[in-house]
Amino acid sequence: LGTAAHVNKSALKGDNAQKILLSFLGQLIHQFVATELDELLRERRLAYAISLLRDILWPGGQWPTEEVPERSAEEKAQTKAEALKLLIQFLPSAFRFGLGPETYDKSMESFLDTLQDPHINRLVVYLLLIILTQRLIPLIHFDN
Repeated sequence: LGTAAHVNKSALKGDNAQKILLSFLGQLIHQFVATELDELLRERRLAYAISLLRDILWPGGQWPTEEVPERSAEEKAQTKAEALKLLIQFLPSAFRFGLGPETYDKSMESFLDTLQDPHINRLVVYLLLIILTQRLIPLIHFDN
């Protein structure tokens, strides 16, 4: 009985430690995203991103007339694996250390799978457009 009580107490301490760690990581992620977003939305970076997007969508100022060939399942899987590798390398190693390598890798894979949903993508684009508009035209206020 004494051993069982000791195990329960240590498990509770572990739960509290995990909650504190997740809260701390949440704050770190929020701060990291806010800093990166502020950097991305600087005028010169924003002008470069818009120019790059324009060149991708309209190379040479012309809408592409040729059809893009359908990619095979193997090509899609290879692209997804490469994107996952880059996503894992993108965030600081503190996230990997804090969550543990296996949990971190699964979380990044889940995040990447979430980005494949067209409804979520549309929502993310709308939210980014609202943020961008608010930054560019600060007098506009959007209701939730």
